[in-house]
Amino acid sequence: MKLWLSLVAAFTLWCLGTVAHAAEPAKFALVINQVGYTHLTPLPDTDKEASQVTGALKKVGFEVTTVRNVNLGGLQTTLKDFRRKLAASPGAIGFIYYTGHGMADPTDEKGDNYLLGIDADVQVVADLPASGIKLSDLVNQMSRTDASAVIIVVDACRNTPSLGKAGTKGLVAVAAEPNTLVAYATDLGDIASVGVYAPVLAREMVKPGLSVTQVFDAVQIEVSKQTGRKQRPWSNNRIYDVICLAGCTVNINVTAPQVVTQPESIEQTFWASAKDCGDYRAYLNKYPNGEFAEMARTRLGAPLCNISRNPTSFDAGLAPALTSVSETLCDAKAGGQFDDDRPAANGYMAFASIVSADAVSVCQQAVDSNPKNRRMMVNLGRGYLAGSSFELAEQWFKKAADAGSAQGMFQLAMIANKGGQDPAGDQAARPWLLSAAALGNAEAMEYVGIFYSYGRGGHPQDPALAKAWYEKAAAKGSPYSTAALGGMAFYGQAGDQDYILARGWFKRAADMGYAPAMNSLGLMAEQGLLQPKDANLAREWYEKAAAAGDAGGMTSLGTLYYNGTGVTKDLVKARQWFDAGARRGDVNAMANVGMMQQNGLGGPVDLKSARYWYDLAGKGGHAWAAQQLKSMPAG
Repeated sequence: MKLWLSLVAAFTLWCLGTVAHAAEPAKFALVINQVGYTHLTPLPDTDKEASQVTGALKKVGFEVTTVRNVNLGGLQTTLKDFRRKLAASPGAIGFIYYTGHGMADPTDEKGDNYLLGIDADVQVVADLPASGIKLSDLVNQMSRTDASAVIIVVDACRNTPSLGKAGTKGLVAVAAEPNTLVAYATDLGDIASVGVYAPVLAREMVKPGLSVTQVFDAVQIEVSKQTGRKQRPWSNNRIYDVICLAGCTVNINVTAPQVVTQPESIEQTFWASAKDCGDYRAYLNKYPNGEFAEMARTRLGAPLCNISRNPTSFDAGLAPALTSVSETLCDAKAGGQFDDDRPAANGYMAFASIVSADAVSVCQQAVDSNPKNRRMMVNLGRGYLAGSSFELAEQWFKKAADAGSAQGMFQLAMIANKGGQDPAGDQAARPWLLSAAALGNAEAMEYVGIFYSYGRGGHPQDPALAKAWYEKAAAKGSPYSTAALGGMAFYGQAGDQDYILARGWFKRAADMGYAPAMNSLGLMAEQGLLQPKDANLAREWYEKAAAAGDAGGMTSLGTLYYNGTGVTKDLVKARQWFDAGARRGDVNAMANVGMMQQNGLGGPVDLKSARYWYDLAGKGGHAWAAQQLKSMPAG
């Protein structure tokens, strides 16, 4: 039986509310390092390549088996043992990295390659089967293990002698089987340089949030760039599920550090001080081809910069100095936490808690009393939005935005891309977000950071700019952005990896009540990052996260009770916590509660419910749960 554990993740989109932990199937890796060939050129640099890849695989949770200088018999035994290990864990992820000599068979009509043992002595084509492992056989065998994915990396396109006139340097294409990806260090028929491919692969595979496909796409681009397109890696991919080596989500938490900023150029300082449309025009006059020129032009084309500056049409939207009773009630029923127009003394309401009918009734009265109050327009729009009256909500947000409301602009952006969950709407959302961010709206600045983090909305993926926007939003009290900065420090996404700085940001986010940050602090305590492992402290953080409604915290508590880590082992409690986490959307919890129901752990056998949870987890990307569902008898 397999238990799916919660892992330290990084930050996911803030609008999801909680950060679910990435599903982690069993991960097995095999690193084959061929250095001392007897009859072929030795490859001393493969030691470093193998070490780099091994380190990266261990970092993302693989159980790694390494072999060095094995002959054909040793290769066969090693691969047989690895194949059986994969087959014993259905739904596992397999990873094979081979660095050494490889040779193409020029007589094979379909095209095939051999991975050579160190005793290989190849003078004629007929020597190949007695000298190495046929790559197509390896791919076929691994595809039949019931693994959810098997990645085979062939860093073997060395300067191996070819076999007469028919021979070719380098390797040839070998078909991938379902659920496999075969990656080559360079293009077909070409020779790979030593020490180029492996470090890039090692760096890319530890980045969270990247699918296997994205990892090898990034490796292909970076190696080609580093070598002036002389070495062009490629891969043959038949993995159809979203498989992430370092987790598909990014979430972590941790003590309030001082932000250390790097020295800025004069241009960066100029841009950082830009606050309005006039500043953007001044920037373009001085730096027409500058680093931020595209952003400046985008902001100048946004709705805000086309609003009339006639005081009667713009400044009339400003809230009066004194707030009426109806406005105070409207803020309490539907006000936004990060609406800078809202007086600090007034209350606000989390969107999920807005009672639409009450909010619309109170806020309509406030708008009727002061038709030019843009804050009341936004609140009324939020009231309608809470009741799914999208057209009316959009009308009021537009009126508020036309009156210069940054919160109204942000709400229009969220309607355009459905609260951030529809990337197809990002282009329509972008000008509203940039306009709202330019006015200092924390949620908009946060979301611009998200765009740069993930390369959305027409923005390039740029960790440095993402970090800059998160810092601005965090300075205005954004819990998500605060946790996001922790995630970036934890993974070294915009500078050096720094667990101390990361923990500081996570602790600050937890102090704001951000439940996923509490769970991440628990994970750090449980895993012994920066301190000895502390199961009691981990449990305390998990309990706080669970009490705040975090699905990941519930799943983590279930894991503690299942394993008896820091608590008395209690399968009944474990099942209850997994059930609670599953009902809040955590796919690991779904897989775990399904497993316990199927096997009668912590309660009676319930095959119908187990099928339900396996099905739901599988649809959420949990490969093991999907495999379990297939293996269960119909009923």
